[in-house]
Amino acid sequence: MIELSPRDKQALVQSLWSIWNQGGAALGQLPQTIKSILDTEAWRSREVEGNTLSNATFREFVISAPLKGCGWKDQVKAIQKVLDLKSPEIAGRFRDAYEGGQGARNDLTELNDNIIKSEQGTSKSYTLSRLNRDYPKLYSRVLAGELSANAAAIKAGFRKKPKRHCPHCGHEW
Repeated sequence: MIELSPRDKQALVQSLWSIWNQGGAALGQLPQTIKSILDTEAWRSREVEGNTLSNATFREFVISAPLKGCGWKDQVKAIQKVLDLKSPEIAGRFRDAYEGGQGARNDLTELNDNIIKSEQGTSKSYTLSRLNRDYPKLYSRVLAGELSANAAAIKAGFRKKPKRHCPHCGHEW
């Protein structure tokens, strides 16, 4: 984890708010800024005007009203879609942090009315997240460009190879 001062963490969070609120071309910076917030755990504790603001979970940071959090209660899916398009790897990290990791109990918090169900199946960010969690060797091969996320998922066995059909007779091969 990268160490930042509480004020620097707040500056990073303000940068995130600015990027999301500006939209458009600024969204190109969203994945790297979210990565920095996750790497530094800026979401956990930061200083604003001499007050320390803390969040117990990344989910709390995302949905709590500003200044404590981002106030994105109704925007999590939109953020996830932007991240899916711009950086599936960061999208997976965002999803994992937001959901609290596999097996985490989301029903023990007053914020549980905002749970997003993880996308499964063909979402690239879901595939990368699952590979990272359950098949780290295949995940590294994807990051190295040796395999596509889909090919790695097929090798891992949680996705089936698509069947092909003859265009003339419909025979499956």
